[in-house]
Amino acid sequence: MRSFQLGYDETLFNSLLALPVWNRTFNDPSGSRLGLMAAYVSFGHMLTVPVIHMLVDNLGRKRAIFLGCIISTTGGFVCTFSRTEFMFNSGRFIIGIGQPISQFGTMCLINELVHPRLRGASSALNMSSFCVGGMATVWIAFFCLRWGNSDWQWRFVTLAQNLAPITLLMGLFVTPESPRWLIGQGKHDEALRILAKYHANGNTEDELVQQEFHEIATHIQQDIDAGNVHWRNLLQSAGNRRRMLVLTLAVSGTLVLGSGIARNYSTIVLKSIGIKDPARITAINGGLGFWFTIWTSAGALSADKVGRRTLYLGSTIGMLLSLCVITGLSALFETHTNNTPIAIGVLVSFFVFTAFHQAGWTALYSLYLIEILPFSIRGKALNWTNFIQASSVLSTNFLDPIALNAIQWKYYLVFIGLEVVYLGLVWLFFVETKGGTIEQASIIFDRGNSKPASPTVSEEHKDLDIPAIQRNSINTSISAEKDCVVGNDSN
Repeated sequence: MRSFQLGYDETLFNSLLALPVWNRTFNDPSGSRLGLMAAYVSFGHMLTVPVIHMLVDNLGRKRAIFLGCIISTTGGFVCTFSRTEFMFNSGRFIIGIGQPISQFGTMCLINELVHPRLRGASSALNMSSFCVGGMATVWIAFFCLRWGNSDWQWRFVTLAQNLAPITLLMGLFVTPESPRWLIGQGKHDEALRILAKYHANGNTEDELVQQEFHEIATHIQQDIDAGNVHWRNLLQSAGNRRRMLVLTLAVSGTLVLGSGIARNYSTIVLKSIGIKDPARITAINGGLGFWFTIWTSAGALSADKVGRRTLYLGSTIGMLLSLCVITGLSALFETHTNNTPIAIGVLVSFFVFTAFHQAGWTALYSLYLIEILPFSIRGKALNWTNFIQASSVLSTNFLDPIALNAIQWKYYLVFIGLEVVYLGLVWLFFVETKGGTIEQASIIFDRGNSKPASPTVSEEHKDLDIPAIQRNSINTSISAEKDCVVGNDSN
């Protein structure tokens, strides 16, 4: 539900732009003014940059999610009942404060709690709910069109964004805390019980549970002994420097490679090719929502089979080629106005472009970012992730409408150049990490090993596909440091 709310908010402005009453209420915002209104969420994100790791690491994953949901819900109600543009923007700013707190808490919790065999698909499918949220915004706006001149034509659309955080708040009462966070706090017994309950039907003596528990505890203790939990050591190792570079590319690439136009300003694109009827625009945007969900889910389910690196490369190549087609057809449409076949070609190519983006960059967003980070620096690295995310969203939200109004299709040339650059960087720096636990993914990243060996686990868990080379490495360190793990320490 956390990703649902993020997706809902991402397409909110795109949907509001198609509502005549909202445009009339706020005097038809466009250009820099529209970009500024959309960017207030990012201003809120920026405010949380220094404190994300303290909230997620010190409060715990669940409490951070709870706090973020409360703040986001407050902002949603302020937007709904706003009477002025200042009040509406203030609500957006408050939402921006709450979103990253619960977002990163949720991303950590999913990756740290889910069974190893299901972690890749479950974490990646989290982004499918992001697309469902975006789809919900569009269709709610479509049905609200029939409310004529009522203010609730747009107020109900903004009110509905509170559904996700409220549902998530209720769900927290039956959701366990991250066992990795509990072990980091010294609560070994509680962590072992959670691992047993969710990975082995409550059997604390299960081979997988025991192995996971000792692997996590040893991994965390090694980082503490090496001083890796301190800020001053964050970038000392070559592995961590590479992590931060890949983290920057993965976050910014998801948000700045032209996807911002699809999320927030497809209405402007549709109007540029002659589609101006609000009902048709909203229906097409709703179709995009279904399309996003299908391809994000397809990418998520392929993450463990195809691999992370392959999806990133394939996604970027597909986006580059389809955007070249969009640019060429858009240039042609400028000199052949009202040419329906060309307009259809632009629209079809736009759908193809978004399919490639959703299947790769979007599907892997909540998976790859977390699994390449060791537990000791995960919270701290999320500070940087939040900064890059907020900066990327701010730049696209603010600059896209200005550039689209000023130079129209020529703006696509900027994204073509960016995609060429990102394609080269992905090829050079992204490492394949599929298979195994989140601790083992981190080890694979350090070694740059993209071809894990065959698994060597019990018959009962043979489908986990955990690389033997990583398992042997960790088991060796467990033997050397077994005294560090106190299995019956409850506090």
